[in-house]
Amino acid sequence: MAKQVIIVVHGVGVKQAGVSSDLLAAALQDDDGKNEKTRLPPHSSDDFVLLESETYDSSGKASTFPARVRRYRSYEKDKGTVKEERVIADFFWGDVTAFGSGIVDVVLAYFKVAMGLSHAIRENAKDVYPGNNCEDRWIGRFARGAALTIHGPIIALNIVMLLGLLFAAVLQVVPFAVWGAEAFVLDKPAAVILLRVQIAAVGLAAIAAGYFVLRQGRGAFLYRHLFTWIALCGVAFLLLGSPELFGFRNVVAPIESLLVKLETGMRLDDFKLTYPGLLGIGWRMLALMSVAWLVVFFQVLLVWVLGFIRRNKPQAPNLIVPALGLMSLLWFLLIAALWAAVLKLPSYNLGLKTEAVAAGLVAIGAAVIVLVWLAVAAFLVLRRKSELTRGEFAEPSFYMDNSGASADEYANRYRLLVASRMLTALSIFLPLVFATFALVAFSSDVGWVGKMKAVLEDWTIAIIFVILAVGSLLVYSLRAEFAAGLGILADVLAYLNNGSWMSGRAGDPYKSNEPPRQTWLEGLFFENKVNLPFKESPRGYWLRRRIHDRLDVLIRTLIRDEKPDRLDIVSHSQGTMIAIDLIDIRGKDWLKGLPADSGGIGLVTMGSPYTHLYGHYFPSSFPSVANRPHLKKANPVDPTKGGLLRDWLNIFRIDDFVGTHIGKGDWPREFPVVPNGHTNYWVDRGVVAKLREFLG
Repeated sequence: MAKQVIIVVHGVGVKQAGVSSDLLAAALQDDDGKNEKTRLPPHSSDDFVLLESETYDSSGKASTFPARVRRYRSYEKDKGTVKEERVIADFFWGDVTAFGSGIVDVVLAYFKVAMGLSHAIRENAKDVYPGNNCEDRWIGRFARGAALTIHGPIIALNIVMLLGLLFAAVLQVVPFAVWGAEAFVLDKPAAVILLRVQIAAVGLAAIAAGYFVLRQGRGAFLYRHLFTWIALCGVAFLLLGSPELFGFRNVVAPIESLLVKLETGMRLDDFKLTYPGLLGIGWRMLALMSVAWLVVFFQVLLVWVLGFIRRNKPQAPNLIVPALGLMSLLWFLLIAALWAAVLKLPSYNLGLKTEAVAAGLVAIGAAVIVLVWLAVAAFLVLRRKSELTRGEFAEPSFYMDNSGASADEYANRYRLLVASRMLTALSIFLPLVFATFALVAFSSDVGWVGKMKAVLEDWTIAIIFVILAVGSLLVYSLRAEFAAGLGILADVLAYLNNGSWMSGRAGDPYKSNEPPRQTWLEGLFFENKVNLPFKESPRGYWLRRRIHDRLDVLIRTLIRDEKPDRLDIVSHSQGTMIAIDLIDIRGKDWLKGLPADSGGIGLVTMGSPYTHLYGHYFPSSFPSVANRPHLKKANPVDPTKGGLLRDWLNIFRIDDFVGTHIGKGDWPREFPVVPNGHTNYWVDRGVVAKLREFLG
């Protein structure tokens, strides 16, 4: 009896187990009268659950993941014994990085992408400037520092201000019921008491939340880093709101004056009359945030300067500045939307003024310029893709002509993710932001600049709501495309996620054996404790390892229980990265459970981002096939001289903006197909025929 096990590894956007394996089964079993050799009669289907490795147990409870098996058999006519059997098993990993389709889910996915860009910045900086010289070390530090500044003080300040504003508004309900309108009259005892209570409540709540998370010591480094800054922002809120309670009036007053001068150009006494109470504290916190953005800008500037004067060429394409620009843009748009929404809520006499919010968001003009630029760049790329439907471009065979000589040109021409105009637009966002702030700062000296400042402040909130309206319309009308794009970004960034943030270069591919990393505030509180709580936090590439461990459990289980004669893996999109990496790391162990004459593992990759995304920007983590011996073709004569693969077929559409060719046609075998985007490879007729041939 010949038994074949096929493992299907899905790509992004799959919400439940079995979807991709069902599509592959349909492709192989379709009774079109032409595939008698590949078609086997259906026998049974099973849905089951497997236990994950003990590493992922929670509170003594084992974690699980679903799988689905479709079984097909043919029998000897006379004997009734099984002649051939095919087992198609689905590997489901989507719940590790998945998000729902509701509004809240999309916002959370947006938040996840914005946070995950920190990892892409760190990884790319490590690959672009890998040397041990002074310039490379400092470029890496400044790149990480800029990402950590956005991810730390800037986001924390906004969280404390936004939630503090709402918290303080709720606290006014009781005083209003007790004292009436007198609770809101300036300098009245009731108003003074209320203000003190609000300041203490907001500041102490932020400190308590930060300390609680750090004391628990759970979560990745960036998560604890954010809560470190939330606690510090709570301290800043208390000091700026009630410095006399701590005996710091003489120390804080000069800092207050400097912040007020920086943000409003007013004297401190005049500022307190114009912006009393919580509004004044918010202004000072806003000034601190402006200082934090200034720190980000100078770190980005230093990355650019050091990269310019560095003698050696970069080792990989530089994504640092565009990624920092995208991260800043995403955070700014999210924060601007939240502040604009707050203006529509009942203010409960907190004194929140539209002009106060608008003044802090005047950089929306820079965001509009970049968004328009991005839209135009995307349109131009998509328009150029229309060439693929005409003339010689419509013929896939031309793609790999002359041993793939023109393949890279085609890939770069139509790959939306690395369009040079889009990267340029993202690179100029931070310079535009600071040009806007400079324009506002010097508005009193130049007449036309003053008019522009007035226009920006008058129309800021309106512009934000227009962006929200247009964005909502686009998301609604292009929901599938938007979800797919967001899903691709979320999955790529999850695969790059380093829980301990700054790993060494040890031999462990997951960097999970490195010492646990703590924030400096954790070091201050817990340095002398024996059982440090942050030791329980994720380390290394923990999400990547969890996905790999799941697939390893599934394949080992099927090899043990099914005892197949042949093992094949069929993968799509992000799933190709999982399959390729795990074959390289653990494929040798799988072969021990297969017959000696199996010839190795068969691999099909479809729409793979291996070469032109992961290998392009992160070559040290994802080296080329030539530098990964296990991914070479198996040598049937001498297994010690070959790789682990019996065969490898890479299928891609010539207009796929994510997946392209991996080699030049010799290894792996390349099969370009007609334009049709990045999805639904399984039901593409050209692909179906090739899958039947490979898996037959």
